[in-house]
Amino acid sequence: MTRIYRYVLMGDGGMAPNPRRGLITLATCKPEIRRTAQEGDWVIGNYPAHNNDIVAWAGKVKRSLPIHQYAINYPTRHDALHELGPNGELRRIPGKLEWYHPNAEQQRKDRKGNVLVFDKSCSWYFGARGRELPESLKHLAAHGQGHRVNGWQQGDLELLESWLCEQAPAGIHGEPRHGWDGPDEGTSKLCGAPKRRSPKKRPRC
Repeated sequence: MTRIYRYVLMGDGGMAPNPRRGLITLATCKPEIRRTAQEGDWVIGNYPAHNNDIVAWAGKVKRSLPIHQYAINYPTRHDALHELGPNGELRRIPGKLEWYHPNAEQQRKDRKGNVLVFDKSCSWYFGARGRELPESLKHLAAHGQGHRVNGWQQGDLELLESWLCEQAPAGIHGEPRHGWDGPDEGTSKLCGAPKRRSPKKRPRC
């Protein structure tokens, strides 16, 4: 059965999800979603409190890959950060994006679950140009910590895809809300801790 995962995307810096080069992937953070989501499932990232009904991104899972296999298949992706070590254990690829998630707890969470690769023809990233859910789909908005899978209704999947197609063609339509992550952007923070910047105005659809 297809599922619709929803969560609050607190920190949006282009790493989780990673929308670079027109492909959306989720390789770090949200370990429980990455562990359980399967091909055909949907994932929706909403804005934080007071704007939970705004969609930052949404996509249909095309494949779920073991973390080390993702790095083999997509070696140039920024979020392909792990490989198998000499003893068969997952480890960070030496020298790659050392500024990202430098502490042990962050890295432990990143090693849990798989990597989700989303279908280019059924995925939208709006970032700072988020779209507000229509009244008929506002019950899908995520709130608080963790993620939601229950609470969606029959027909929601068709309504969601139809609404997304009305917003724009599938693809990347905005910059990350907090700018692109990099060594000078304070990205050693835990996922979920947004950078301190003035919120951007949400454009009218």
